[in-house]
Amino acid sequence: MERLTLLRGEIADVADGHRIVTSLRDAYGQLDGVAAALGGWWTGEPLVELRRETWGKLVADNLTAHLAVVQAFFPLLREAAGRYVAIGGGAAYAPVPASGQISILAAAQLMMTRVLYEEEQPRSGGVDIRELVVNGAIATDPDSSHGQPFAAREVGEIVADLLLTGATRRSTLRIDGPILNLLPARG
Repeated sequence: MERLTLLRGEIADVADGHRIVTSLRDAYGQLDGVAAALGGWWTGEPLVELRRETWGKLVADNLTAHLAVVQAFFPLLREAAGRYVAIGGGAAYAPVPASGQISILAAAQLMMTRVLYEEEQPRSGGVDIRELVVNGAIATDPDSSHGQPFAAREVGEIVADLLLTGATRRSTLRIDGPILNLLPARG
């Protein structure tokens, strides 16, 4: 992996993903890896009061977007036996009141990763798939955690390790198949 290109934007459907893939193929030829940090946090009504429109938007932003990226990028990643790292959060394991929708969608994203892993592993030249589950908040300052469990640089270095080598030597990771749980260091 000679270059790292950061793309920010929206991928609402696979057509958006295909447009990005085409521009990347034109610019670089081959794609070795993709790290996908999609969706985001949400706080609002409890599940029983959640409007259907809000639910639909949350599903689109936090789960369907991952499917669109996979469908658009995997054909190109397969050409290079590339790597895919989905980035998720610890809400997949813990129900969060007034953010339960995020917990549900994060758990679904974990299952999507497991299914993709099982589908790709038998394939010759299949995509090497991992999900990094960050169990805590990430400070936006790249070098300092500012009291949060993780600094942005730390998470970025782990993602870079996974993209470059498929592994990382961080002692605060718990590994379960394709799922790598980043845990806060015990103080």
